[in-house]
Amino acid sequence: MKKHNAKLALLLALALVCAASLLGCGAKEQAKDEGALEFGLIIRTVNVPFFVNVYQGVQDAFADYNKENGTQHKLTMLDSNTDLQKETNNAEDLINSKVDCVFLVTVDPQGSIATLDTLDRAGIPVVIIDSGCNNAELAKAFIKTDNVAAGRIEMEHLAEAMGGKGNLIVFEDSTNANSRDRAQGRDEVLAKYPDIKIIDTHDGKNTVDAALEVFNNFMQSHGEDIDAVWTFSDTAAQGVIAALEGTKLQEKVLVAGINGDDIAKGFIKEGKQFGTSAQFPYKLGYDGANLGFKVMRGEEIKEPLVLMTPEWIEKDNIDKFL
Repeated sequence: MKKHNAKLALLLALALVCAASLLGCGAKEQAKDEGALEFGLIIRTVNVPFFVNVYQGVQDAFADYNKENGTQHKLTMLDSNTDLQKETNNAEDLINSKVDCVFLVTVDPQGSIATLDTLDRAGIPVVIIDSGCNNAELAKAFIKTDNVAAGRIEMEHLAEAMGGKGNLIVFEDSTNANSRDRAQGRDEVLAKYPDIKIIDTHDGKNTVDAALEVFNNFMQSHGEDIDAVWTFSDTAAQGVIAALEGTKLQEKVLVAGINGDDIAKGFIKEGKQFGTSAQFPYKLGYDGANLGFKVMRGEEIKEPLVLMTPEWIEKDNIDKFL
Protein backbone atom coordinates (compact mmCIF):
# COMPACT_ATOMS: atom_id res chain seq x y z
CA MET A 1 0.00 0.00 0.00
CA LYS A 2 2.85 2.37 0.86
CA LYS A 3 4.54 1.56 -2.47
CA HIS A 4 1.27 2.25 -4.28
CA ASN A 5 0.86 5.62 -2.51
CA ALA A 6 4.48 6.58 -3.26
CA LYS A 7 3.99 5.73 -6.94
CA LEU A 8 0.79 7.76 -7.04
CA ALA A 9 2.53 10.76 -5.42
CA LEU A 10 5.36 10.56 -7.95
CA LEU A 11 2.92 10.51 -10.87
CA LEU A 12 1.04 13.48 -9.39
CA ALA A 13 4.27 15.46 -8.98
CA LEU A 14 5.26 14.74 -12.56
CA ALA A 15 1.83 15.86 -13.75
CA LEU A 16 2.14 19.13 -11.82
CA VAL A 17 5.59 19.80 -13.27
CA CYS A 18 4.30 19.11 -16.75
CA ALA A 19 1.27 21.33 -16.23
CA ALA A 20 3.45 24.16 -14.93
CA SER A 21 5.68 23.76 -17.94
CA LEU A 22 2.73 23.92 -20.30
CA LEU A 23 1.32 26.98 -18.53
CA GLY A 24 4.70 28.67 -18.76
CA CYS A 25 4.89 27.93 -22.48
CA GLY A 26 1.38 29.25 -22.93
CA ALA A 27 2.15 32.50 -21.11
CA LYS A 28 5.31 32.94 -23.11
CA GLU A 29 3.45 32.36 -26.37
CA GLN A 30 0.75 34.86 -25.34
CA ALA A 31 3.35 37.54 -24.59
CA LYS A 32 4.90 36.90 -27.98
CA ASP A 33 1.51 37.39 -29.63
CA GLU A 34 0.97 40.66 -27.74
CA GLY A 35 4.34 41.84 -28.99
CA ALA A 36 3.37 41.43 -32.63
CA LEU A 37 0.08 43.24 -33.08
CA GLU A 38 -1.11 44.33 -36.51
CA PHE A 39 -2.15 47.97 -36.97
CA GLY A 40 -3.65 49.66 -40.01
CA LEU A 41 -3.42 53.31 -41.05
CA ILE A 42 -6.04 54.63 -43.47
CA ILE A 43 -4.81 58.03 -44.60
CA ARG A 44 -6.70 60.63 -46.60
CA THR A 45 -3.97 61.11 -49.20
CA VAL A 46 -0.20 60.88 -49.56
CA ASN A 47 -0.19 63.63 -52.19
CA VAL A 48 -0.28 66.41 -49.59
CA PRO A 49 2.82 67.12 -47.44
CA PHE A 50 0.70 67.55 -44.29
CA PHE A 51 -0.55 63.96 -44.43
CA VAL A 52 2.86 62.62 -45.43
CA ASN A 53 4.15 64.19 -42.20
CA VAL A 54 1.33 62.53 -40.24
CA TYR A 55 2.35 59.17 -41.72
CA GLN A 56 6.01 59.77 -40.88
CA GLY A 57 5.05 60.53 -37.28
CA VAL A 58 3.12 57.27 -37.01
CA GLN A 59 6.00 55.29 -38.53
CA ASP A 60 8.56 56.79 -36.15
CA ALA A 61 6.31 56.13 -33.15
CA PHE A 62 6.20 52.44 -34.13
CA ALA A 63 9.98 52.27 -34.51
CA ASP A 64 10.56 53.93 -31.14
CA TYR A 65 7.90 51.91 -29.30
CA ASN A 66 9.10 48.57 -30.66
CA LYS A 67 12.70 49.39 -29.76
CA GLU A 68 11.89 50.56 -26.23
CA ASN A 69 9.45 47.76 -25.38
CA GLY A 70 10.88 44.81 -27.30
CA THR A 71 7.63 44.51 -29.26
CA GLN A 72 7.09 43.72 -32.92
CA HIS A 73 4.02 45.78 -33.75
CA LYS A 74 3.45 46.11 -37.49
CA LEU A 75 1.83 48.87 -39.53
CA THR A 76 0.04 48.69 -42.86
CA MET A 77 -0.72 52.04 -44.53
CA LEU A 78 -3.53 52.35 -47.10
CA ASP A 79 -4.08 55.55 -49.11
CA SER A 80 -7.68 56.67 -49.70
CA ASN A 81 -6.59 59.26 -52.27
CA THR A 82 -9.43 61.55 -51.03
CA ASP A 83 -11.98 59.01 -52.33
CA LEU A 84 -14.73 57.92 -49.90
CA GLN A 85 -15.36 54.60 -51.65
CA LYS A 86 -11.64 53.85 -51.56
CA GLU A 87 -11.62 54.69 -47.85
CA THR A 88 -14.42 52.20 -47.18
CA ASN A 89 -12.67 49.56 -49.29
CA ASN A 90 -9.48 50.15 -47.29
CA ALA A 91 -11.40 49.54 -44.07
CA GLU A 92 -12.80 46.27 -45.41
CA ASP A 93 -9.34 45.16 -46.54
CA LEU A 94 -7.94 45.75 -43.06
CA ILE A 95 -10.85 43.88 -41.48
CA ASN A 96 -10.18 40.93 -43.79
CA SER A 97 -6.50 41.11 -42.82
CA LYS A 98 -7.60 40.81 -39.16
CA VAL A 99 -5.75 43.89 -37.92
CA ASP A 100 -5.95 44.62 -34.20
CA CYS A 101 -6.36 48.42 -34.36
CA VAL A 102 -6.85 51.12 -37.03
CA PHE A 103 -5.65 54.72 -37.23
CA LEU A 104 -8.08 56.71 -39.39
CA VAL A 105 -7.45 60.03 -41.14
CA THR A 106 -10.88 60.61 -42.64
CA VAL A 107 -11.74 61.99 -46.07
CA ASP A 108 -14.90 63.79 -44.96
CA PRO A 109 -16.73 64.20 -41.61
CA GLN A 110 -20.10 63.14 -43.01
CA GLY A 111 -19.01 60.80 -45.77
CA SER A 112 -16.61 58.86 -43.54
CA ILE A 113 -19.38 57.83 -41.13
CA ALA A 114 -19.76 54.57 -43.06
CA THR A 115 -16.06 53.78 -42.72
CA LEU A 116 -16.07 54.20 -38.95
CA ASP A 117 -19.33 52.24 -38.68
CA THR A 118 -17.78 49.38 -40.67
CA LEU A 119 -14.74 49.19 -38.40
CA ASP A 120 -16.87 49.47 -35.25
CA ARG A 121 -19.16 46.60 -36.33
CA ALA A 122 -16.08 44.48 -36.93
CA GLY A 123 -15.01 45.12 -33.33
CA ILE A 124 -11.78 46.87 -34.32
CA PRO A 125 -10.73 49.79 -32.07
CA VAL A 126 -10.10 53.04 -33.95
CA VAL A 127 -8.01 56.12 -33.20
CA ILE A 128 -8.91 59.13 -35.38
CA ILE A 129 -6.03 61.42 -36.31
CA ASP A 130 -6.51 65.04 -37.42
CA SER A 131 -9.67 64.83 -39.51
CA GLY A 132 -13.00 64.55 -37.74
CA CYS A 133 -15.96 62.26 -38.30
CA ASN A 134 -19.58 62.92 -37.33
CA ASN A 135 -19.75 59.64 -35.41
CA ALA A 136 -16.34 60.10 -33.79
CA GLU A 137 -17.78 58.90 -30.47
CA LEU A 138 -17.32 55.36 -31.82
CA ALA A 139 -13.54 55.83 -31.81
CA LYS A 140 -11.44 55.04 -28.75
CA ALA A 141 -9.58 58.34 -29.12
CA PHE A 142 -9.44 61.36 -31.41
CA ILE A 143 -6.39 63.64 -31.70
CA LYS A 144 -6.51 66.84 -33.72
CA THR A 145 -5.39 70.45 -33.85
CA ASP A 146 -7.50 72.88 -31.83
CA ASN A 147 -8.85 74.64 -34.91
CA VAL A 148 -10.86 77.19 -32.95
CA ALA A 149 -7.62 78.25 -31.28
CA ALA A 150 -5.86 78.35 -34.67
CA GLY A 151 -8.40 80.83 -36.06
CA ARG A 152 -8.35 82.84 -32.84
CA ILE A 153 -4.56 83.11 -32.72
CA GLU A 154 -4.39 84.20 -36.35
CA MET A 155 -7.01 86.92 -35.88
CA GLU A 156 -5.48 88.15 -32.62
CA HIS A 157 -2.14 88.78 -34.31
CA LEU A 158 -3.74 90.38 -37.36
CA ALA A 159 -5.88 92.66 -35.15
CA GLU A 160 -2.83 93.77 -33.19
CA ALA A 161 -0.84 94.44 -36.37
CA MET A 162 -3.80 96.40 -37.80
CA GLY A 163 -3.90 98.60 -34.72
CA GLY A 164 -7.39 97.39 -33.91
CA LYS A 165 -9.03 98.93 -36.99
CA GLY A 166 -9.22 98.55 -40.75
CA ASN A 167 -10.72 96.48 -43.56
CA LEU A 168 -10.44 92.72 -43.69
CA ILE A 169 -10.89 90.18 -46.50
CA VAL A 170 -11.80 86.62 -45.46
CA PHE A 171 -11.19 83.28 -47.20
CA GLU A 172 -13.10 80.38 -45.63
CA ASP A 173 -14.96 77.18 -46.55
CA SER A 174 -18.19 76.56 -44.68
CA THR A 175 -18.37 72.98 -46.04
CA ASN A 176 -15.10 72.14 -44.23
CA ALA A 177 -15.39 71.30 -40.51
CA ASN A 178 -11.89 72.58 -39.70
CA SER A 179 -12.62 75.83 -41.55
CA ARG A 180 -15.84 76.34 -39.61
CA ASP A 181 -13.97 75.92 -36.32
CA ARG A 182 -11.28 78.36 -37.43
CA ALA A 183 -13.91 80.89 -38.45
CA GLN A 184 -15.48 80.56 -35.00
CA GLY A 185 -12.15 81.48 -33.40
CA ARG A 186 -11.77 84.40 -35.79
CA ASP A 187 -15.23 85.75 -34.98
CA GLU A 188 -14.62 85.48 -31.24
CA VAL A 189 -11.73 87.92 -31.66
CA LEU A 190 -13.53 90.22 -34.10
CA ALA A 191 -16.32 90.68 -31.56
CA LYS A 192 -13.75 92.61 -29.49
CA TYR A 193 -12.74 94.85 -32.41
CA PRO A 194 -15.76 96.72 -33.78
CA ASP A 195 -13.48 98.93 -35.89
CA ILE A 196 -12.26 95.98 -37.96
CA LYS A 197 -14.72 95.42 -40.82
CA ILE A 198 -15.01 92.36 -43.07
CA ILE A 199 -15.50 94.01 -46.47
CA ASP A 200 -15.62 90.80 -48.54
CA THR A 201 -15.62 87.02 -48.11
CA HIS A 202 -14.80 84.09 -50.34
CA ASP A 203 -16.55 80.95 -49.12
CA GLY A 204 -15.50 77.83 -51.00
CA LYS A 205 -12.65 75.56 -51.95
CA ASN A 206 -9.35 77.36 -51.78
CA THR A 207 -6.71 76.07 -54.15
CA VAL A 208 -3.84 78.44 -54.90
CA ASP A 209 -5.24 79.16 -58.38
CA ALA A 210 -8.78 79.76 -57.09
CA ALA A 211 -7.60 82.11 -54.33
CA LEU A 212 -5.40 83.99 -56.82
CA GLU A 213 -8.35 84.57 -59.17
CA VAL A 214 -10.75 85.56 -56.37
CA PHE A 215 -8.31 88.00 -54.80
CA ASN A 216 -7.59 89.62 -58.16
CA ASN A 217 -11.32 90.38 -58.29
CA PHE A 218 -11.26 91.69 -54.71
CA MET A 219 -8.41 94.06 -55.62
CA GLN A 220 -10.46 95.34 -58.54
CA SER A 221 -13.42 95.95 -56.24
CA HIS A 222 -11.70 97.29 -53.11
CA GLY A 223 -8.20 98.38 -54.12
CA GLU A 224 -6.36 100.27 -51.41
CA ASP A 225 -9.21 99.82 -48.95
CA ILE A 226 -7.85 96.32 -48.18
CA ASP A 227 -5.67 96.25 -45.07
CA ALA A 228 -5.44 92.55 -44.23
CA VAL A 229 -6.49 89.06 -45.33
CA TRP A 230 -7.52 86.26 -42.96
CA THR A 231 -7.39 82.83 -44.64
CA PHE A 232 -8.36 79.49 -43.16
CA SER A 233 -5.34 77.79 -44.77
CA ASP A 234 -1.88 78.61 -46.03
CA THR A 235 -2.95 77.32 -49.45
CA ALA A 236 -5.41 80.20 -49.82
CA ALA A 237 -2.79 82.59 -48.44
CA GLN A 238 -0.39 81.49 -51.16
CA GLY A 239 -2.96 82.38 -53.84
CA VAL A 240 -3.46 85.82 -52.28
CA ILE A 241 0.30 86.38 -52.15
CA ALA A 242 0.60 85.43 -55.82
CA ALA A 243 -2.14 87.96 -56.70
CA LEU A 244 -0.40 90.70 -54.69
CA GLU A 245 2.99 90.05 -56.29
CA GLY A 246 4.22 93.14 -58.13
CA THR A 247 1.23 95.33 -57.21
CA LYS A 248 1.26 98.52 -55.14
CA LEU A 249 -0.69 96.62 -52.43
CA GLN A 250 2.09 94.07 -51.91
CA GLU A 251 3.80 96.04 -49.14
CA LYS A 252 0.54 97.22 -47.55
CA VAL A 253 -1.71 94.18 -47.17
CA LEU A 254 -1.10 91.74 -44.29
CA VAL A 255 -1.74 88.11 -45.30
CA ALA A 256 -2.13 85.39 -42.66
CA GLY A 257 -2.93 81.70 -42.79
CA ILE A 258 -3.12 78.43 -40.90
CA ASN A 259 -0.97 75.31 -41.19
CA GLY A 260 2.71 76.27 -41.09
CA ASP A 261 3.87 74.34 -44.15
CA ASP A 262 7.29 74.88 -45.68
CA ILE A 263 6.03 77.23 -48.42
CA ALA A 264 4.36 79.45 -45.82
CA LYS A 265 7.52 79.51 -43.72
CA GLY A 266 9.51 80.56 -46.77
CA PHE A 267 7.07 83.39 -47.52
CA ILE A 268 7.21 84.55 -43.90
CA LYS A 269 11.00 84.56 -44.03
CA GLU A 270 10.85 86.67 -47.22
CA GLY A 271 8.29 89.05 -45.71
CA LYS A 272 5.54 88.13 -48.17
CA GLN A 273 3.29 86.48 -45.56
CA PHE A 274 2.57 88.10 -42.22
CA GLY A 275 2.23 84.84 -40.29
CA THR A 276 0.56 81.47 -39.78
CA SER A 277 -1.01 79.44 -36.99
CA ALA A 278 1.18 76.38 -37.31
CA GLN A 279 -0.08 72.85 -36.92
CA PHE A 280 2.26 69.96 -36.18
CA PRO A 281 1.23 66.99 -38.36
CA TYR A 282 4.27 64.88 -37.42
CA LYS A 283 3.38 65.18 -33.73
CA LEU A 284 -0.27 64.42 -34.49
CA GLY A 285 0.83 61.15 -36.08
CA TYR A 286 3.38 60.31 -33.39
CA ASP A 287 1.07 61.01 -30.45
CA GLY A 288 -1.86 59.38 -32.24
CA ALA A 289 0.11 56.16 -32.63
CA ASN A 290 0.93 56.17 -28.92
CA LEU A 291 -2.77 56.52 -28.13
CA GLY A 292 -3.29 53.36 -30.16
CA PHE A 293 -0.65 51.53 -28.14
CA LYS A 294 -2.40 52.59 -24.92
CA VAL A 295 -5.71 51.28 -26.23
CA MET A 296 -4.19 47.91 -27.10
CA ARG A 297 -2.56 47.68 -23.66
CA GLY A 298 -6.03 48.02 -22.19
CA GLU A 299 -5.34 51.39 -20.58
CA GLU A 300 -8.28 53.69 -19.92
CA ILE A 301 -8.28 56.77 -22.15
CA LYS A 302 -9.67 59.31 -19.70
CA GLU A 303 -9.70 62.14 -22.23
CA PRO A 304 -10.58 60.59 -25.61
CA LEU A 305 -10.45 63.97 -27.38
CA VAL A 306 -6.91 65.37 -27.50
CA LEU A 307 -6.57 68.93 -28.78
CA MET A 308 -3.14 70.14 -29.86
CA THR A 309 -2.61 73.90 -29.57
CA PRO A 310 -1.11 75.56 -32.67
CA GLU A 311 1.76 78.03 -32.45
CA TRP A 312 2.00 81.41 -34.13
CA ILE A 313 4.86 81.85 -36.61
CA GLU A 314 5.90 85.27 -37.89
CA LYS A 315 9.09 86.92 -39.05
CA ASP A 316 10.36 87.55 -35.51
CA ASN A 317 10.40 83.84 -34.60
CA ILE A 318 10.57 82.10 -37.98
CA ASP A 319 14.13 80.81 -37.48
CA LYS A 320 12.93 78.68 -34.57
CA PHE A 321 10.66 76.73 -36.93
CA LEU A 322 12.86 76.38 -40.00
